[in-house]
Amino acid sequence: MSPKHILPSEAYLRLREQIQQTFDFAYIVCQAVPCLKQQMSLIKKGVLQNLPSPDYFSKPNDLALISEQIKEYKAELSRHAILSSFSYFEAYVVDAIKKFIEFHGGENQLHKSAIGRVQKTIIDQRKTPLGSKRVLQKNLSKDALKAVNATKILEGSNFKFPSELFYPLGLKYLSQKIGNLKASEIPTFLIDAFGMPLSDDLVEKFHAIRDIRNKIAHGQKVELIIKDVAEYNSILRDLALSIDRHLVDNFYISEKYR
Repeated sequence: MSPKHILPSEAYLRLREQIQQTFDFAYIVCQAVPCLKQQMSLIKKGVLQNLPSPDYFSKPNDLALISEQIKEYKAELSRHAILSSFSYFEAYVVDAIKKFIEFHGGENQLHKSAIGRVQKTIIDQRKTPLGSKRVLQKNLSKDALKAVNATKILEGSNFKFPSELFYPLGLKYLSQKIGNLKASEIPTFLIDAFGMPLSDDLVEKFHAIRDIRNKIAHGQKVELIIKDVAEYNSILRDLALSIDRHLVDNFYISEKYR
């Protein structure tokens, strides 16, 4: 099945809906403010008496105050949009990984199955001819050629090398880490835990967006327009889709009947 035909996870579908709602709201605001300005001009000309009462507020603000409030609405809307989009992306990553853990029976079952699989592998590999293993156990530079040949022999017999036997510990760490995953750790975590192929360029773009989000959250001045937000949102959306396809294609696979 090609990547474009991989069915998305529920977590990704939720993210896509949330991002669409963010931009639907941005459109409404961008449509409403010009209408508000027009009505205010008609009031000043005496064509209209007053503004309609706002939802959730008892009465409209004074026109002079509203005029001040809407001066920077585009920048303020852009800042809120990127805050929302990045938060939704963070939540998606956590939800998708939690779903993977649930898919395999939960944290305890996943860890128990991994330990059982490693123990079975170790028992089975006791039957492996000792010759090739002994060459590698010595780990002497003078036996490099023998070691290369021994490695090929073991690989051909589907032998599991030491670095392939630590995944129970990795799964335990995964379950513990997902409850306290920081945004700055997301790319490295995906690479280390799931072998996610992420280019340096994409990782840099992610951190650039994260830096903008952090500056906004800490009250620092950031110049943004909706066009910028749309571009950043496209990067996050495409990254989320790549993550989703990688997880669904490689890790949302049942092991019940192994």
